[in-house]
Amino acid sequence: MRGMRDGKDNANPDRNLVVTAWRLPLLLPALLAFAALLPLLQAGYVADDWAILALVRHGAMPLEYYFADHTATYSYRPNGMLAWYLVAAAFGDAALPQYVVQIAIHALNAALLALLLLRLGCTRWTALLIGSVFALHPAAVATAAWLADRFDLLAVNGCLLLLLAVHAWIRRGSASAVCAIALAAAWAIGAKETAIVALPVALAWILLGRRPHRLMPMLAATLPFLAALGLRWWIFGGSGLDKVAGEPLQPLQLVFGIGYWLWRLPEALLRMP
Repeated sequence: MRGMRDGKDNANPDRNLVVTAWRLPLLLPALLAFAALLPLLQAGYVADDWAILALVRHGAMPLEYYFADHTATYSYRPNGMLAWYLVAAAFGDAALPQYVVQIAIHALNAALLALLLLRLGCTRWTALLIGSVFALHPAAVATAAWLADRFDLLAVNGCLLLLLAVHAWIRRGSASAVCAIALAAAWAIGAKETAIVALPVALAWILLGRRPHRLMPMLAATLPFLAALGLRWWIFGGSGLDKVAGEPLQPLQLVFGIGYWLWRLPEALLRMP
């Protein structure tokens, strides 16, 4: 009984090895993320951090983030603003708690990526390696190092949770997995608009999952995205793209921008200037 209370099964040492083998790919990337960002605990607010802090300290109340313009930049990111608000409400204007939350989210994302890879059948060493690369990659570390980029961290968090929920539904087909899909989708798209890239991946995975009754998980994944985009359109009276660009944004410009982003992506992933 003592061995079971401290988390070990003395009667089954092989089980202890399996549990340890699963923990390592999750814990090490998270610890590496903490180690890489530890110097941030001495940092303060910079640039856009001050604007966001002012908005959450003197702007709308949390519920209004979901039904009103809360950023003055034609962005609809209520979950990200809510995360800022909760930390500021609990700890005031201090930067340290904001950085602790920032580091924790990045560490959690590294662990979730490793977990997703394990669920997809990768070896624990592959999951450990890729999770560690994500934790230490300059693009990911630089994003986590700027408090104003918390929207991106939360969007990644939501997308990873969405894919994990889809995998759970494919394995079990349970109602709880459908609910998890809906919650993860709402968390992702409410963090930042770019989370929409996870929707086609989730839908394709559900369709290819060879499990009946696909309609419910597909609706669970899609409706939060449609609701967020609909609220965004209602709040701004349009897409808002014309206001950001300074002139109406042409479809060809959008296609060219996406193509250029994809062309430069390998360079951004493999080396930093």
